[in-house]
Amino acid sequence: EVPDDKLGLHGLWGDTVVFSGSEKLHRDALSNYLENRASAFSFTAGAERSTFNLRSMAHYFERDMQTIFEVLQTPRLADDDFELLRKRVMQELERRDENPAKWAALGMGRLYWGNTLRGRYATRRTVAALKVEDLRAWHTRMWRGERLSVAVTGSIEAPRLRKLLDDTLGKLSVQKDAAPDLKKMHVLPAARGNELRLMPKEIPQTTVIYRAPGMKHTDPDYYALRLFDFLLGGDSFNSHLTQKIRTEKGWAYTAYSSFETDDFTGSLVLFTQTANNNLPDVLALMDEILARPENFVDEKKIEQAKLSLRNKFVFLFENPAQY
Repeated sequence: EVPDDKLGLHGLWGDTVVFSGSEKLHRDALSNYLENRASAFSFTAGAERSTFNLRSMAHYFERDMQTIFEVLQTPRLADDDFELLRKRVMQELERRDENPAKWAALGMGRLYWGNTLRGRYATRRTVAALKVEDLRAWHTRMWRGERLSVAVTGSIEAPRLRKLLDDTLGKLSVQKDAAPDLKKMHVLPAARGNELRLMPKEIPQTTVIYRAPGMKHTDPDYYALRLFDFLLGGDSFNSHLTQKIRTEKGWAYTAYSSFETDDFTGSLVLFTQTANNNLPDVLALMDEILARPENFVDEKKIEQAKLSLRNKFVFLFENPAQY
């Protein structure tokens, strides 16, 4: 929903809301309030969904929820706080643009998705063009009931929680026909098969990224993809990609695979970095690995992968935030 010339607006808005506080509780006062209670308030931005997170000790939670709701209802969005955070974002973008791996990832994103909304990314130019008035208008658009879902875990009885949520988030306006159309995220990759894009940079190391279409999170083959990725390059040092490129050949420190899935699309990625003189050999080996899955996929290895993934499952539930 962010215009092309204002990319970076959404993340900067959320960070400023969290950082700047409210008219009643300015930046330093909010920081002291949270610190004295060992509470935390943060924001995470995403293309499809974003999250405000509040973590509190049980006996502070109700008061913290009321306090943070006031911040979200009437954020200060002060000019000086906005400028401070924008400067930080500009520095992060500058470091990103100087990092060969990150620059290659952006280039791959643009190649893969083309000019669709998934191929976009913020730049120093788009962030420099933002004004604090843009954040205030964005807050009016974003902070509404029809956009909100809530998850709470912790030591609180359901009736007390229900009353607390009714007294805070329950006050938000709801206009169901104004909800965002997430189907607009359903776009197809623009890249053609076997397409190559070179991004020259006068450095001694080359970043290599392969990317291919995958599947949606709800696809019936989702778990088969998880197992395949685990065996190919997702199991750190034990995966076939790492064993062949790093352990046996010593051509790279990092070599891995990963996959992305969401409600609409997905992709499979292979990544490595190697000295320029090794590049032809690395590409040939990666092609050979992909052409011969029988070398790393068999019944025994599949069972080992299943066991490993099952054993790791418990670590998804170590604390209330993960729930």
